[in-house]
Amino acid sequence: MSDGEDTGTGRISNQNRMFLSHNQAKKIVQKVIWNGDSLGSGTDFNNWFKSGNCPKNIPSAPDRTYKKQDTWISWGDFLGTGNIKFGDIQYLAFEDARKFVRALELQGAKEWEKYAKSDKLPNDIPAAPWNTYKKEWDGSGDWLGNGHISNTEKSKNYISWPQAKIEYKKLSEKYGLKNQKDWRNFSKTHAKQIEKLNIPANPRVVYTKEKIWGKMK
Repeated sequence: MSDGEDTGTGRISNQNRMFLSHNQAKKIVQKVIWNGDSLGSGTDFNNWFKSGNCPKNIPSAPDRTYKKQDTWISWGDFLGTGNIKFGDIQYLAFEDARKFVRALELQGAKEWEKYAKSDKLPNDIPAAPWNTYKKEWDGSGDWLGNGHISNTEKSKNYISWPQAKIEYKKLSEKYGLKNQKDWRNFSKTHAKQIEKLNIPANPRVVYTKEKIWGKMK
């Protein structure tokens, strides 16, 4: 009987087991993350594997198994978290990565998710850019360039607080807005009107430095 052959225990050694390819295994493992479970490190993967939820055709030590096949990059690449060990992989600078992604003309977060889990994603672009580019990240609309204007970009076009205060006062007098609840309801039903005035629907977020939010009047 050869080494590792099933002896009646149901166990088969890794060397005799037929595993999925590196890319196939990545796709399955990363679905765990997309579905909301937490696999952020090799330790998390090991715990998940021991739980019995990991398919049998994925190795218990993918870093060793796929390293032998010269396909292993890093745990961050395998799990799709963007977390990488120093020296394992070098991602593109944020603007270069964003330029590449925008050229794909993906229409939304779901299309990005599908692309990020495919074999088409280059090794130097992270599947979870919000983790890798935390300082630069400004939402999927900015990342994909699909026409969605991020809140940061919108804030650059808002009028100054002294000007905005006048507009808020006009609106409160015209529509009888007396408190924040009135304003929240009004901003939902008059979004286009507010947008034309170049004032934010949530002034407390935009004008935080002035510390101005109280009553509308």
